[in-house]
Amino acid sequence: MNMEVNTTDGTKWNVLIEEKREGGKLQRRRYVRLDITSPVDIKLLVPSSEENREPGLIPYTGDILNVSGGGLLIESSEALPEDEYVVMELELNGTDRLTGIVGKIKRCDSESETTHLIGVEFCTAEDIRQNCPAEYQALLGHSCESFSEKVRTLLNKYVFNRKVQERSEKNSR
Repeated sequence: MNMEVNTTDGTKWNVLIEEKREGGKLQRRRYVRLDITSPVDIKLLVPSSEENREPGLIPYTGDILNVSGGGLLIESSEALPEDEYVVMELELNGTDRLTGIVGKIKRCDSESETTHLIGVEFCTAEDIRQNCPAEYQALLGHSCESFSEKVRTLLNKYVFNRKVQERSEKNSR
C-alpha cells in the first residue's frame, strides 16, 4: 500500500507501507525495514534503587539486524528489560554516525542463552517529555537527542537509497 507523507521541510515522500504475513496474519508496517549488519553501542538507563543508589547508564553492545524510520532490531549477547529506555550510537554506512539517540525497548526475545533479539522503538522529544521518568530525563541531559524528524528523514533516505540499490543490483543479474 502506498501513502504520501509530508516532511517538516515540505518534501513529499511516497512511502510504501510494507505488508507482511506472519503466522497467517497480515501485518502492515509504517516504515520499510532494511536488513543491515552494523554495530550499535547501547546504554541502558537504570533508576536509583536500594542496590543502586545512583541512577546511571550501563553500556552494552550489539549488532543491528534491521532498521527502519521507527526503530531497530538488535542482536545482543545480553538480554535487556522490556519497557526500559536506552541511548544508542550507531553507524549507517560507514560515514553517517548517529549518536545520543533515545529509544524504548519494546521486546526482547531470547534465541539462546547468548543470543537475544531486542526490538527498540525510537523516541521523539514528545515521547521523552510525556513518558520518560524525570530521573531518566535528568540522566539524558543535553548530550542525547530525541529521534527528531530530521534524523527520521535522514534514516528514511538511507533506507530508500539502499532499497533502490538492492533492486538495481538484483535486476542487473
